[in-house]
Amino acid sequence: MLKVYLSVSVLLLLTISVEATDCPNGWLAYEGSCYLLGHKTLTFNDAVVFCSNQSAFVVHVETSMENNFLKYFLQEMNSYDYWIGMTDAVTENQWLWHGTDSEVEFFDWAPGEPHNLQNNEDCAVFGDTINEQWADVDCSSKRKPVCELKADYVPITEIIG
Repeated sequence: MLKVYLSVSVLLLLTISVEATDCPNGWLAYEGSCYLLGHKTLTFNDAVVFCSNQSAFVVHVETSMENNFLKYFLQEMNSYDYWIGMTDAVTENQWLWHGTDSEVEFFDWAPGEPHNLQNNEDCAVFGDTINEQWADVDCSSKRKPVCELKADYVPITEIIG
């Protein structure tokens, strides 16, 4: 009796497509944006220039989820306030995003904020001593910048097999 063995090799290629945020080295990626936590304390205007030099802008926090993402990393940095890219310099308590002048819709003010102390607090920060909730501060005070860069989603294809 003759036995015939048939050997069949099957090559299985599995393609998985995912979307990833493509950010420069040293930047944090989240939901289509890249974030750079600055190391030097700057005035708000100097923070705007610093971020602009990175082809970015001082962060626009637009959702609770984005806010929580940033707060997590800022709490790890310890002992610094960080600028948020909004101001009410034109009309008190009408907060606008710097650079676009669109109205801010999401807020995370700490209790008692904003209070416009001495009628001179037209910028906002993540406050270190208030668990990174927001506070209004004098724009000429020095805080660290958080820069935001809108990233394009880059399709990544991985071949397994």
